[in-house]
Amino acid sequence: MPVLIGPLQVLIALLPAILLSLVAALTSLMLAMLRPKVLWLLAKVLAVAAVALAGVVFLVRSILPAGQPAIAAAAVADADWPMFRGGLARRGAGDGPAPTSGGLNWSFMGGGPKYYSSPAFVGGLVYATSADKGPLHDRGAIHCIDAASGSPIWSQAPTGYRATFSSPALAGTYLVCGEGLHDTTSARVVCMDVGAGGRILWTHATKSHVESTPCIAGDRVYVGAGDDGYYCFNLTPGADGAARVIWHAPGDRFPDAETSPAVHDGLMFAGLGLGGKAVIALDAATGAERWRRETPYPVFGPPTVVDGAVIVGMGNGDFIYSAGELERRELARLRDKGAAPDEIAAAEKALGPAGEIWCLDQKTGSVRWTFAAGDTILGAVAAADDRLYFGGRDGRVTCLSLAGEPLGTWNARAPIVTSPAFAAGHLYVVTETGMLYGLRADDMSVVWETRVGFSGRFLSSPTVGGGRVYVGSEENGLLCLGRPGDNRRPPGWDGLLGGPGRGGSIDGQSLPDKGKFSWRYPDAAAEGTAVQIVAPPACLDGRLYVPLTGGRKGLVCLTEVTGDNGQAVGAEAWFAAATNGAVLSPAASGANVFFVDGTSGDAGRAVHCLTAETGSERWTLPVADAASGALVLAAGGGLVADIPDGLSCFDDDGRVLWRTRPGRVIGMQATEDALVVAACAEPAAVVVLDRPTGAVLWHKPLAAAPATGPVVRDAAILLGTTVGASALRLRDGESIWEATTGRPSGPLALAKTRLLYTSDAGELVSIDVDTGAAAETAISGVPAGIGPLLAPGTVLVASATGLLAAPLAGGEPRSWMKTDWLGRPTCGLVMATTGSIQ
Repeated sequence: MPVLIGPLQVLIALLPAILLSLVAALTSLMLAMLRPKVLWLLAKVLAVAAVALAGVVFLVRSILPAGQPAIAAAAVADADWPMFRGGLARRGAGDGPAPTSGGLNWSFMGGGPKYYSSPAFVGGLVYATSADKGPLHDRGAIHCIDAASGSPIWSQAPTGYRATFSSPALAGTYLVCGEGLHDTTSARVVCMDVGAGGRILWTHATKSHVESTPCIAGDRVYVGAGDDGYYCFNLTPGADGAARVIWHAPGDRFPDAETSPAVHDGLMFAGLGLGGKAVIALDAATGAERWRRETPYPVFGPPTVVDGAVIVGMGNGDFIYSAGELERRELARLRDKGAAPDEIAAAEKALGPAGEIWCLDQKTGSVRWTFAAGDTILGAVAAADDRLYFGGRDGRVTCLSLAGEPLGTWNARAPIVTSPAFAAGHLYVVTETGMLYGLRADDMSVVWETRVGFSGRFLSSPTVGGGRVYVGSEENGLLCLGRPGDNRRPPGWDGLLGGPGRGGSIDGQSLPDKGKFSWRYPDAAAEGTAVQIVAPPACLDGRLYVPLTGGRKGLVCLTEVTGDNGQAVGAEAWFAAATNGAVLSPAASGANVFFVDGTSGDAGRAVHCLTAETGSERWTLPVADAASGALVLAAGGGLVADIPDGLSCFDDDGRVLWRTRPGRVIGMQATEDALVVAACAEPAAVVVLDRPTGAVLWHKPLAAAPATGPVVRDAAILLGTTVGASALRLRDGESIWEATTGRPSGPLALAKTRLLYTSDAGELVSIDVDTGAAAETAISGVPAGIGPLLAPGTVLVASATGLLAAPLAGGEPRSWMKTDWLGRPTCGLVMATTGSIQ
């Protein structure tokens, strides 16, 4: 096949990125102008540009001669990538730090835009296969690319090599790969010398397709060949240059040999798909069957070997068709042929969405444990730090112990057919919708997300190396994404009760078994000043910022000191006066504290930015008399509902970056990466904005008006409404669930898998964030507007007699502290870093 060389190859690789940049620029301009005639003109310009670029690509490719030698030989790396995902633990990662920020670094489209394979990362080089297949052509190649720059090192393939799903395996100077897609016949196994620029050492034609990624062990390589079973070859060719087959386990005994095998302790482990439905162990030396464990579902997931066990995923469905799609096709086939009702009923029972993880003893094949998943698991299970991680078609990323006990889950809300990568305490997963997510492995929280593409199939599993993620796409080629570094903001008190969903605590501080009184502000001697505190304070870095109105109006900063009697007291560090008083909760960052004075209807209101150390005023930003004034901080500034029918985004110096008018904003806005989510009334809707520009990305009308601001979790928007709560997809606003659980009387609190709030009826409501199912109410009589306080495993709520503590998982509450002698609470509870409740 043609191999592009020198600067022209670099040009070809860059042309798609240039086209994407042109598309983005023109799209932004169209959104800004939004006039039909302009849109039509720009669309024509875009079409002409696309044709021109395509013509250049065709011209350059057509003038290059076929069969050119590779431009350079890749250096032989010290490390290897001998099997799918790099090793027996299937982590899909080389050396280097975890990428946690950034976007596209480069894209490589040599060989066309389609890359279904999962890259191998060895010695600063990336290896992948391309799949350029259309109605009139079918070609592929194996590529070696510089990981840092995306520059091509070499591209090679045997004559007639076809579009390929199989991923390269490397050991020393050897690279072995399969050929073809699922409908390919007579596909080959290919062995190359990477030290000689990808020189072909040998090929071997099978009787089926070779989507399996080979496994190199010692001087042998093992690979599945679909309906032709499993093969074992010697890495070196025979004297005649042909492949040396050590053994062949034929397809009649080992049908649908699709999985990428693993070799360990003299055994080759693999799975069998639709025709076999089993996990098998063959003697690595002879191919003799050592054990076979039949399974209820096809096994396409590659086996992971850890702790003397073989761990494998399975289920109905494949990379192209979900279980539901396959079920519909099969039932239609049965009905068309006039199958009996009992045969159709049996098929319906057997073919529905289902998946499992099995753990088998590697010596005997006996089942140690199984774990039922919501849908099929097609990717590998990644093993790291005595934990197992996998994704499934149900959209969930799950963490299990080595004993099969569930430790955590995260819902991407989009199918996952790829394998996760594990690197430096982080997980990386790609969804069918083209999103790449980086999660903290310890708590499954999202720390970074970016897009691989907007359309096409996303079958390539992410590979991490050198602080970057490498992954293929169907329309954008092979991509390098991300960079090392922590893109998380320093902890801050972002707004009311700590910010959207924080529930009055930002640092995960545990509660003591019992509460006890420490101090009060103002103290009993100062009660004659008639100070009123009607909004929760902000707590950060040992300081408590308390909004005051009534006899004293403004914001006071308190610190805890030891009094003359040796007891802790709250001492004023500074006070900032405000004519309208402070009736809204403040927000605080490390250096600054923010508050909006007054309430809707007051004149001369403003956002005040003060220095946290002294309380001196840095700047103010006007707030309209009729605006709600809801304030929330975000990276580099914040958002405020400073106009009656909209909101503004400001930077750290008080400059307004943009202002938009989607409607009257309810509660705090939520931010997620480059998005702003706002709940609006008049009209009732959820609006998602582009944070850098304020442009409306989508606007979703609501059947029930919002009663709270939104909270974002796992690509979902959670919202309190006039009838209860609802969840919508972040990407398009489509409904996930609705719960008729009573109107919230205050902000929502999010505790991992539970959404909690206090209803107008005074009940504590707890909802499963994934399903919308509400737990049975165990606590009632909670004062309206006083929401729950969250702590690890516990929720604290106010009652008529005091504070009650209840397990988050459900159960009867217990008395935590008597507070009726202090009077009725006037605002929500917050917990400072010292563990004290305010």
